[in-house]
Amino acid sequence: MASMAEGNEISICRCGKPLVSKTSWSDNNPERRFLGATTMVMDLPNHAAFLNGKVILEATILTAVVIVSLTLYTFWAAKRGHDFNFLGPFLCGFLLVLIVFCLIQIFFPLGRLSVVIYGGLVSIVFCGSIVYHTDKLINRYSYDQYIWAVVSLYLDVINLFFSLLNLLRAADG
Repeated sequence: MASMAEGNEISICRCGKPLVSKTSWSDNNPERRFLGATTMVMDLPNHAAFLNGKVILEATILTAVVIVSLTLYTFWAAKRGHDFNFLGPFLCGFLLVLIVFCLIQIFFPLGRLSVVIYGGLVSIVFCGSIVYHTDKLINRYSYDQYIWAVVSLYLDVINLFFSLLNLLRAADG
């Protein structure tokens, strides 16, 4: 919901409180918004307001195709006895490198090419994470642990979608 206050539009949360919107310290970087009251999924309308529909549709289709193909591959490989447990340490290391790169990018913006590279690397890491968590869902989790497995896969899908969205947005111009 939104209400008008002295000519400015203020976003209101479902609980009735105004959303906290803070911009980054750099005036050269107006697209960096840190919303304290939203999660990634609730932030999608804010992303959609600044993007054209083509980029969102491409990211959605790419995410769906990647999820289906990686899930089918993981089921096929698990049926043949392949184990993807070795991916865990590599994914952890890559995520730490990406976090450090993101912190560098926040304080020293490196341009559009670095956003494209970062989006591509994050997409690759979360593709590996989807394979890793799907394999754990198939081979390692008991009946009591399936909820946590689905939550981890859900987070992988959301992160893959947003990384593809950032990649396509930066590539689109």
